[in-house]
Amino acid sequence: MALWLTFGTVLILIFLSALLSASEIALIGSSRSRIHHLVKKKNLKASIVEKLLYKLEPVIGAILLGNTFLNILATTLMTGALIKIFGEKGIVYATLCMMFIILLFAEVMPKLYAVRYPEKSALFLSFFISKLIILLKPFTIFIQKLSQIIWKLAGINLNTPKNKNEHEENLRGAIELHRNEEPETHEESHMLKSILDLDDVTVNEILIHRKDMVTINIDQPTDNIINYILSSPYTRYPMWEKTPENIIGILHARDVLKALRTSHTKKTKHIDLRPLLSQPWYIPKSTSLFDQLQAFRKKKEHFAFVIDEYGALQGIITLEDILEEIVGEINDEHDTSSQISEEQADGSLVIKGHTTLRDLNRKFSWDLPDNDATTLAGLVLYTCRIIPKEGQEVQVCGFRIVILERQRNQLTKLKIYPSLQEK
Repeated sequence: MALWLTFGTVLILIFLSALLSASEIALIGSSRSRIHHLVKKKNLKASIVEKLLYKLEPVIGAILLGNTFLNILATTLMTGALIKIFGEKGIVYATLCMMFIILLFAEVMPKLYAVRYPEKSALFLSFFISKLIILLKPFTIFIQKLSQIIWKLAGINLNTPKNKNEHEENLRGAIELHRNEEPETHEESHMLKSILDLDDVTVNEILIHRKDMVTINIDQPTDNIINYILSSPYTRYPMWEKTPENIIGILHARDVLKALRTSHTKKTKHIDLRPLLSQPWYIPKSTSLFDQLQAFRKKKEHFAFVIDEYGALQGIITLEDILEEIVGEINDEHDTSSQISEEQADGSLVIKGHTTLRDLNRKFSWDLPDNDATTLAGLVLYTCRIIPKEGQEVQVCGFRIVILERQRNQLTKLKIYPSLQEK
């Protein structure tokens, strides 16, 4: 009778050990976002699991402590029982028997299930784990402190703060993990990573350069200005006086239409446009896209001028530019759709020099560095340290690039081969 009681106790201990093994894998493998979503739905078990995940290290320590204790106790009881039956040979039988039982039933099987259903397992075992933590808390604290002391003596400090970007790195890893070659998933992964990049990219990297800005001289005849605005696809126009760098305000096409409607004269040349101008908004070129997006929302603006540290105008940034960094090119019925590249018969690509490296990396999944240059032409100039001539071939970041067009010191059109190859 005593032997059967011992065997029954061993089975119970193995069962509890299996629960602890499953708990360990379930907590490590559970998605914090899914658990948090369940918490929002008032799931009490999910609330327990979320609290456990916030103090995961002591929880795992308690689980390992309990698991080790149960396995050792079960092995000791089985060894004593088999010695009574087989004598000294019982030690060998108990070792082999318990090794097989613990490995299969207390380790492999419960952990395989927990790996397959981490959240389901964590929710099911939440109450059991929480009570175990309370029961073993004194022992867990002692073991943790002792471990930290030993590691410190070995010259390793475990109390260093965690990387503050840990959550962002986890998100990037998850995005990359679920990415595949399907076009929809490929684009979605780019959008998600672009959102995470908003705080690392500055407005200087995506601005519309001042030479490409559409501006209007306010000293022109009013008729000419209004005709130009009515025939143009844009809605906001920087107005300058005396010099193109002297921006005095922003003229909105809607305000011009209102002025035409309410004007008491049929002659547009008598309409004064200066009162219609809104104050220009200047921002430093080092502003991150995330900060600028928040500023646009706060000020309810869509348009800002970018200046350098000397106050010189660099270009403009719009709300649409930032949104396009996330979702890609946005074209309405008035926009002219433009391809950033033209594929040639030999497999090369003809690309305009002002095309941004971020656009190229997004479209072709390249890894062109954008730390020291923002455009393809800029990357060529930075790498070569000279201004190449038309027809000259250069090697840049593993790509063979031929200069097709050059206007003064500006590289306007280039041919790029996706991989190094012979002519």
